[in-house]
Amino acid sequence: MALGSVTSMGVASGVLTKDLFDQLKSADESAQVKPYDTKLEKNTAKQTALTELLTKLTSFKSAVSSLGDSTAFANRKVDSSVSENPAATLTASSGVSLQDLEVEVMQIARNDVYQSKGFNKDTDTILSSLSSGTKATFTLIQNGKEYSIEVDSTTTFRQLADKINTATDGNIQAKIINTGEKTNPYRLTLTSKDTGLDNSIGFYAGTKDTSTGIYTESAEAKNVLSALGWNLKSTGFSAENFTGFNSSSAQRITLANGSSESLGLQNDIKFTLFVGEESFEIDARTTDTYDDLINRVNSVTGGKVQLSAAKNVNNEFSFSFSAGVNAPSGTKVKVFDGVKSASGDTYETSSDTSNFLSQKLGINVVKSYGVDDANGEYHIKKAQDAIFVLDGVRMVRSSNEVKDIGAGLTLSLKKEGEVNFSIKQDVESIKETMNSLVESFNELTNFLTEATKYDIDTGVAGDLQGVTEVTSLRSNILSALFQTQMVDGVEIDENENERAVKVMTSLNDFGLTLNESGLLTFDSSKFDEKVNEDISFAEKFFSGVSGFEDINYIGSSVKLDQDIDFKDSGFKITFNDKTYDLSKDADGNEFTLTGADAAERAKNLVDHINSFNIEDLEVSIEEISVRNGSSSSIEYILKFNSDNGSDFKVEGKETFLQNLGLEATQISPQYEEGTGIFASLKETLDSVNGKNGSLTLYETALKDENKKLTESKKNSQERIDAKYETLQNTWVQYEIIMSKLNAQSNAISQMVAAMSSSDK
Repeated sequence: MALGSVTSMGVASGVLTKDLFDQLKSADESAQVKPYDTKLEKNTAKQTALTELLTKLTSFKSAVSSLGDSTAFANRKVDSSVSENPAATLTASSGVSLQDLEVEVMQIARNDVYQSKGFNKDTDTILSSLSSGTKATFTLIQNGKEYSIEVDSTTTFRQLADKINTATDGNIQAKIINTGEKTNPYRLTLTSKDTGLDNSIGFYAGTKDTSTGIYTESAEAKNVLSALGWNLKSTGFSAENFTGFNSSSAQRITLANGSSESLGLQNDIKFTLFVGEESFEIDARTTDTYDDLINRVNSVTGGKVQLSAAKNVNNEFSFSFSAGVNAPSGTKVKVFDGVKSASGDTYETSSDTSNFLSQKLGINVVKSYGVDDANGEYHIKKAQDAIFVLDGVRMVRSSNEVKDIGAGLTLSLKKEGEVNFSIKQDVESIKETMNSLVESFNELTNFLTEATKYDIDTGVAGDLQGVTEVTSLRSNILSALFQTQMVDGVEIDENENERAVKVMTSLNDFGLTLNESGLLTFDSSKFDEKVNEDISFAEKFFSGVSGFEDINYIGSSVKLDQDIDFKDSGFKITFNDKTYDLSKDADGNEFTLTGADAAERAKNLVDHINSFNIEDLEVSIEEISVRNGSSSSIEYILKFNSDNGSDFKVEGKETFLQNLGLEATQISPQYEEGTGIFASLKETLDSVNGKNGSLTLYETALKDENKKLTESKKNSQERIDAKYETLQNTWVQYEIIMSKLNAQSNAISQMVAAMSSSDK
């Protein structure tokens, strides 16, 4: 029977009423269920208070962790001698050496920009005079790459811009602009994506035969460029109008007698080599062998350019010009098939020289012409490198963002002028963290005071009063915070010499104190005074030694006694989450490690890797003497080192890597914790709210207790409900019986009354 029917109880008996039933059930619930409610309320209050405590403790621990990390002392600030509109700005990453820099910007890097002559609409065709089906192809040349652009009688100016952008992959950016002029307001502009002389835009009115490397001019291509206003200067040009370079499609030359074979020239010829800002005229004579020419290149250029001759098993040679041992790092070598004219003002190409380079060395010179533009109407902005003087050293870069003057330094060139920089220790962030430490500790202390208090008069206790894990927290923190530590320091003796000593110090020396209220205070001026005495001492005290371990990968020794072809080697280095393909040079051309001897190959190997400018990775090679019985030989060991914490990976074919003394490997530096005062305090805090910390375990215990109390309360209520459902059913049956008895009693009473009435 449902409990709802209990409302009729007590009608028959007058005793077993619903009120009595509810009172009995309520008495049982008060005795058996409500105690769980009280315990759950206390448990919930403790959990709420503990959550707030852990939040405040986390805030405090965050400040402790920051101060215990040695990188806090690696922060740098850069002071500039010019505050408004400086010639350059400088940023310094954490850990950069403290230093002063003097910078004079002589010129900033610029893009190359051309504009065409005006035309009426961008939908006009460029050269409608081309006969149907005839195509004119001209070539754009930039930074060692050639881009063929095809035009027919239907090609519009807008379509030409799209063709250039697609062909050059945006390295040369073509746009149609409206100048607003009344007649012919539209112009086509070409802009190099990147700055620097290497990104100058060159033109050729024709194309190159990819099989022979020979350039062929086209009258139709000349007409297309002329229609744009770009008539090319193809004779008597200066070095800035023409820049040659070694074709990446160099052909192999078969020499039956090796490099001692004669060049086989009918006439003496001359060509020009450009390296950096220098140029050298090189003679090739009818009496010369290939070895003679190789030696002359090295001699004339003073070791700044070398003519390499890589040979395969078929006695086929691949010749190439490259930066020599005395060339500035990262320098590119360019070759021109001719020399300066007799006047000495312009360069003249020579067909004999072109044939020599192509047929005898397999080197094809790309023809790259500039526009004949004496008034500067079409070549409106000329590409140029940035030139600046850093601490007295003249430097040239292709970009105004210079990132290779020192690890962690970025120099941004803005305009011509001078500016001085001073890289200093930045301790402001440390002081801010110290203030955060004080603030978070005081908030934690005030909360602990309230959560653990007990009022004797009222008997009111804080939610965490009596919890051992909590009541000991503040004293444990203070004990670790103000412990005295012995730190390695120096002192100056009577002879002004430094002497290593052990110094006892505490945070009181750095301006941290505990006031009468039990709260922390921080004196920043005292901190500044102590830190300025010796920043390294402060770092040792605060954090000790911490950070990622160094990468120090050392290869095995190899002789490097022969040239090594890097093609299809799969040689790659991954560092700073970037992969560098070292099977080719930095320009993407096939690379062969060559040299006159093993020492030169060793240098060229390091130069090759360093040409990729892998930031924060130091690459070096060591020469060692290896004894084998009574004899000895010279071998070389390649070394990689870094302290920036990045993963380092070397990969490539096993046999190839063995030639360099390497093997496929991956190194992931491990983080090493410090041992300073805050590193020690962090360990104390970890023992409180770490994975197995006392408060972490206490929090888990409260949750388990809450779960058990909730389950026990539920079970008690279910037992009481079952008990009173049974009792209700029993009482209802009693009521039924009582009702029947009452009915019978009433019937008997009526019968008796009737009989009594009839007797009268």
